[in-house]
Amino acid sequence: MSVTLADVVVIIPSHGDSAGLFLALASLAAQQPLPGSDHADAAILRPMVQVVHSGPTPLPPRQHWPELDLDWRVTSLSPRRLSAAQARNLAVRLTARPLLVFLDADCQAGPHFLAGHLEAHRRGATLVSGMVLPGREESAVARAEYLVEFATTRLRRPGGAVSAPACNLSIDRRLLEAVGGFPELEAGEDVLLHLRLRQRGHRLAQHPHAVVHHCCRQTRQAYRGHRAFIGTGLGQLTAQAEREGLFTAGLSLEYHVLRWICRSPWGSLLVVAKLFRLLALSLQRDRLVLRRWPLSFGLVLEGLWLEALACRRAYRRERLGHG
Repeated sequence: MSVTLADVVVIIPSHGDSAGLFLALASLAAQQPLPGSDHADAAILRPMVQVVHSGPTPLPPRQHWPELDLDWRVTSLSPRRLSAAQARNLAVRLTARPLLVFLDADCQAGPHFLAGHLEAHRRGATLVSGMVLPGREESAVARAEYLVEFATTRLRRPGGAVSAPACNLSIDRRLLEAVGGFPELEAGEDVLLHLRLRQRGHRLAQHPHAVVHHCCRQTRQAYRGHRAFIGTGLGQLTAQAEREGLFTAGLSLEYHVLRWICRSPWGSLLVVAKLFRLLALSLQRDRLVLRRWPLSFGLVLEGLWLEALACRRAYRRERLGHG
């Protein structure tokens, strides 16, 4: 498949302050070719970037931003707040480019992020992701959030992943449009998107250089609130996936555990199984993840528990609402 930089747009939903967004943009302005690439000029990897900003905090005027060697555009809807899925779908409508690459405003792209995504699509992939690594980690809370939300992106067997966070994702526009864009849930929209694509026979490819660094929350209050928020999204997507018949044979264990958490009277206790499964995988495959366990064990368990409770409540509401 012939893919050039002119085919690419990087889409960033934003709703926080400008500091995180600037770091994300700066990381895109510093992209490099893959090691050993024939391309000596790194300037070929300066993509067009479309930012959709919403929420109560407006961005400063463009002239107050540091200079970046990057073609980036902002659509600001402040003070209106969009979900990440709504912001991504709006950004897709604002551009006609055929290859859509997604990054979040609280992430920084690794130096070969864009080159990795491009290479995978040139090899014929239509849906590509990669690892999410920790960004700054000054606290045990940040380590816990990374373990709960992103550590499994380091643990997938090559070719074995069926889902990946939308903060590190690229997709052919026609494929995304064929399933109606991102499902406009509050959270978990990337999981439901992948389930829909999987049902149509599409599989997620991973590239080792398609790496992003995620800046996790630093306070326990923010961490607890976010785990409940994510749990609500997971409950909504589980109910919707059941209505669409997306839980089919061959799905990874994580999806079946998610259904059991939602459906079983004892489902919340399965967070202990999730906890020890993640620990077991860490022992087998990833010493970097393992080093983050000792100070964060209690916080990880707390986060999984809050997520499971919110997931069950949201699932029951969805089932009753469509009963």
